[in-house]
Amino acid sequence: MRILVEITHPAQVHFFKNAIAIWRRHGHRVLVASREKDCLTQLLDELGIDHVCLSRRSRGLLGLGWELLHRDVKMLQLAWRFKPDVFVGRFALSASHAGFLTRRPCIVFEDTEHARLQQKLSLPFASVICSTTSYMKDWGPRQQRYDSIDHLAYTHPRYFRSDAEALRQAGLAPGEPYSLLRLVSWEAAHDRGVQGLSCKDVGELVACLRRSGRVMISCEGALPAELEAYRITIPAGMMLSLLAGAHIYVGEGGSMASEAACLGVPAVYVNRLQVGYLRCLQEEYGLVRCVQTAGQAIQAVEQMLAQGARHYQDQRKRLLVEKIDVTQYVVDLVEKIGG
Repeated sequence: MRILVEITHPAQVHFFKNAIAIWRRHGHRVLVASREKDCLTQLLDELGIDHVCLSRRSRGLLGLGWELLHRDVKMLQLAWRFKPDVFVGRFALSASHAGFLTRRPCIVFEDTEHARLQQKLSLPFASVICSTTSYMKDWGPRQQRYDSIDHLAYTHPRYFRSDAEALRQAGLAPGEPYSLLRLVSWEAAHDRGVQGLSCKDVGELVACLRRSGRVMISCEGALPAELEAYRITIPAGMMLSLLAGAHIYVGEGGSMASEAACLGVPAVYVNRLQVGYLRCLQEEYGLVRCVQTAGQAIQAVEQMLAQGARHYQDQRKRLLVEKIDVTQYVVDLVEKIGG
């Protein structure tokens, strides 16, 4: 079987990497269509996953529109050469269009309720729309739900092993306590009209986090000069290992908040955009606090740290018992539909 996987965001590399390895062990041919965005292609290269880069990230709605048009043409050309039996991706904008035009099934995994533009552009062309049971939208008979958290596809202990080299690369001593603060660029199409933490907010959060150890900042854009010393400069593939060793995560990024929770690290998500998987991790497991202001975040940090690390590791164990293996679900579904 021939499987064409579209990957357009760094988090999608992790979501699909284990499934890709299993498909290849099963004798399937897998081709990855990538996009030059942040550390995406770097991650694929570090993992040894061959890929064809179809486009470079553009800015603004007009730029993103031109990029999508260019990407659609490249994807069709790639599909004509590779002749896939099935397309698969998250959002899968170009994959869904190519699947529709070539009359091949396209499986789209969807987890971001507020990504309305991407949904309008891709979901009408999808054969199957996959989402977790915590996802808050209903897309009708083509939607399939599974009881899990998508980030377990690569944070589950069956697939994840922490690399101690990440701590050394970050300049951390063994056993040194630290927190991870994540700031996003707010340039994604589904982020339009939303503003993040101000420089003053970030400074207050850093001051709070410093009381319990070193602070490491992961940031997509520029930082104030006085905060630049906190920036993380480690290989992209080591970020999960660094996150796994943190005593708390605070940030605007929902994916990293969920990753932290799935690793048993308490997470504070500072964002007014809400998603079902974080609501599940907050309400059912207490692994995440969803807040909207820096003041609320500081209060949540103090409360979560007071609980102690053991509490969150116990909640993670319960999560692992109660949720299914996402990677195996992805592997089985694609083989069933594509075969």
